Amino acid sequence: MARKRLLTFSSDRRWRKQVSGVMYYFGGGKSKDDLRSYREAEKKYLDFAAQRTRSSPVIVRISTATVLQVAEKYVQHLEERCNRQEISVSYFIRFRSSVNSLAAYLGHDRQFVEVSELDLEAYKTATLRCPVSTVTDRPISPATAKGHLDAVKALYRWAYKTRLIDEQPRNLLDYTSFSLPQPSVRVCTIDEIRRLWAAAPDRTRAFMALALNAGFGQSDVSDLRMREVDLSNGVIEHARVKTGIVTRHKLWSVTADLLSRHRRDGAAPSDRWFVTEEGGPLVWQRLDDARLKKGDAIKNAFWRVQQETEINGARGFYSLRKTAATEIERIDPLVTSMFLGHSPKEMKRFYALRNWDALDRAVIEMGKQCSFLTTNHGES
Repeated sequence: MARKRLLTFSSDRRWRKQVSGVMYYFGGGKSKDDLRSYREAEKKYLDFAAQRTRSSPVIVRISTATVLQVAEKYVQHLEERCNRQEISVSYFIRFRSSVNSLAAYLGHDRQFVEVSELDLEAYKTATLRCPVSTVTDRPISPATAKGHLDAVKALYRWAYKTRLIDEQPRNLLDYTSFSLPQPSVRVCTIDEIRRLWAAAPDRTRAFMALALNAGFGQSDVSDLRMREVDLSNGVIEHARVKTGIVTRHKLWSVTADLLSRHRRDGAAPSDRWFVTEEGGPLVWQRLDDARLKKGDAIKNAFWRVQQETEINGARGFYSLRKTAATEIERIDPLVTSMFLGHSPKEMKRFYALRNWDALDRAVIEMGKQCSFLTTNHGES
């Protein structure tokens, strides 16, 4: 039995659908029997309907709001912030997953105002046991567990601000206060970097040099703008993508040389230094039908070099930043946070200028340890 069609065929040979009193058109066709054109139009309509559903306000009545309704309203709030680029796509996806996890645990149909501190404490205990993920079918990590609890805290603060609750739970203040296992820092040896460098194409070397010289991650390399590089004075001033903190790094001669060779003629000051062949960013992420889509050309380029050299050990491109930071810590631990672009701690940020000269000295000293990084196939 043929399924019922969602669209009708108009006299002017277009597929259409009336929604809330408004007629929408989703493409044309040869006739009402043109199945191919109908399938294409139907897909457009379903995408339209899904987007319309996501953007429609979630109605929440304070007195009778269920856990699911509050969760959906908060997720919609996060998606709106994501669309305004106030939060990243990955942040939105992560918090959406965490909020959905809480709603499933508490029960979708339960009234939100009836959730007590004991319920939240029970959820915290269950989460810190690192249960098996329904997505990966493996136990979640302690960091993921903390992320779930961070989302609970954010949800309740938002609910309090929007008057969905009259007071915040008494245990919310220290809800995420617990110790995580000490993370293992995965770094590369000098010999491994030497072999990776020797095998890397010229453009991948530029990425590696920025990671070692300036502590760049993939997003920082992708987001580097023409105005942030001063080749005449050998300096980069870059606002880190993750933190927004402005960093300043003295460039090694090899880094400056590689950047100069890959400079794009005619690029505007606000343009990216590196782009794909199509002119897009090397690292990107977006929401596509409420799902995370992403690409990372830098990660892929470094992975190809790792495959060629058979050097991996569960370390990606970010391990170069960690390797550089470890060396900077050995040379002068007072400038490691500056090198990494971390926010100054406590009251110091209000009273003390950052000592860029000290960082320059540490970076130059580290450059001596990496003197084998040359642009002629790794030969020193």
